[in-house]
Amino acid sequence: MRTTCSCGFTVISKPQVASHKGQVRNTVRLAISVMPYIATLRSAGAKCSYTQGMANRDHSVEICMISTPDGVIDVQGRSGALGGPADQARLRELRSNAAVVLVGAGTARSENYGPPSKPGLRIAVVTQSCALDFSSPLFTSGAGMVATTVTAPQVPVDSLRAGDTSVDIAGIIAQLPHGIVHVEGGPQLNAALFAADCVDAINLTVSPRVGGFRGPSLSGAPHALRQFTLASVQTNGNFVFVRYEKI
Repeated sequence: MRTTCSCGFTVISKPQVASHKGQVRNTVRLAISVMPYIATLRSAGAKCSYTQGMANRDHSVEICMISTPDGVIDVQGRSGALGGPADQARLRELRSNAAVVLVGAGTARSENYGPPSKPGLRIAVVTQSCALDFSSPLFTSGAGMVATTVTAPQVPVDSLRAGDTSVDIAGIIAQLPHGIVHVEGGPQLNAALFAADCVDAINLTVSPRVGGFRGPSLSGAPHALRQFTLASVQTNGNFVFVRYEKI
């Protein structure tokens, strides 16, 4: 059976009989088509000026996220269970090329952000309330700074400010160091960047795990992570076709 959902995933499910040590079992295969489309809600006038390529502007805004084949981006608020050594190595590589890291306050709290390993790399935490633990290593190290509104409370660390009642994310980007703006989520920050048409690139890791959370997803929200193995990757133009098989 082949079904396609609005988020761009195509699922092919076909029970097959296989023999394992004299026993008959069903094999489970999951095939997805990763489509080169992002559905966003853009507000009128919320256009970012940095959209013409690095040769013509000061910043390249690049989102870095991990997702399971069924669209899960965290387990109980943290992405660590979805990743592994290869994913962490990729994250370090992307950070090493960045001029600055941009992250939402919720992600910084839940992932317990600390100072980055790259000397001199700053992490800008986007927050409207400024309700952050400024005694944490991220801020006491001098690596952390705050991106907030012009009307937000004063903070004991460096701050960038744009917008009155909500953070003007394009205005914040204009104040960041020139180069690659490495964005590490979460979904609310990503949505704001897409709405302002500020996203230049997406670095997506597809985790070989399915489920482990409550909420709508392709898999119907199983309560435990299911481990799959990568069977094949194919491309056609801007489409990526990934096949995972249950271990």
